[in-house]
Amino acid sequence: MTKNNIELGLGIIKNTILDNLEKSFRNLDLSDDVLAAILETIDKEKAADEYPKKSRKKVINLDRPKREIAPENQCQRVMKNGQRCHGIKTNNVTKSCWGHMTPTEKEEHRMSKNKPSGKKYSLQRKLEDEADE
Repeated sequence: MTKNNIELGLGIIKNTILDNLEKSFRNLDLSDDVLAAILETIDKEKAADEYPKKSRKKVINLDRPKREIAPENQCQRVMKNGQRCHGIKTNNVTKSCWGHMTPTEKEEHRMSKNKPSGKKYSLQRKLEDEADE
């Protein structure tokens, strides 16, 4: 059970108990002032604890237009059924999507993404600084 369901159940139980108390106090012979004060307290207690709203399921719209991928950004490999794959191209060298890359291509792709871009510049800068001295 989720937290919202538990809170909802506790709120229902609490309000049922308060309703039963209200009925019991109305049956007793109490003065109008005392009965009004008791009923006011019960109403405040009911209003203080509102039911948590139940979250609704997300509705999936199947009629929406599909995403268009430009031909230059599509995978160029052929699938098992003989058709071209129209997935998003992730590797510009092999012109393929992640699903069509071999394990070695995947590893090369990961390594090329993790290279620091400023390394060549910093090495060149260091050589220039040594030349200036």
